[in-house]
Amino acid sequence: MVEQMADIEHKRWSSWQKWMHECSTKNADGSLTIPADKVERWERQITTEYKDLSEEEKESDRKQVYPYLDIITSYREQGVQEGKEQTQIMVDHLFGFHSCNCDLTPNQVKR
Repeated sequence: MVEQMADIEHKRWSSWQKWMHECSTKNADGSLTIPADKVERWERQITTEYKDLSEEEKESDRKQVYPYLDIITSYREQGVQEGKEQTQIMVDHLFGFHSCNCDLTPNQVKR
């Protein structure tokens, strides 16, 4: 599961970097100058809690999460199908699929 999520994260990051390079100006020394409007927007977003973002900004963040949910759901379902109760409990506990009254820690989950 970690490798799958790391792959998604790398793709997300590289896509972001490609976009950043495309919208920025490359300077003679190889550095980039980010347009002021983007800096202004990102500085505002950096200091804004998720709950206070616009609905459009929240939806943009949600879209970044969807690929991870597919992996988490698949991992959980695989654990259920294979009878790996500890896997199901741990994923449920970590990601809130339902309330779990257990004291299971990541070190206790069999991999």
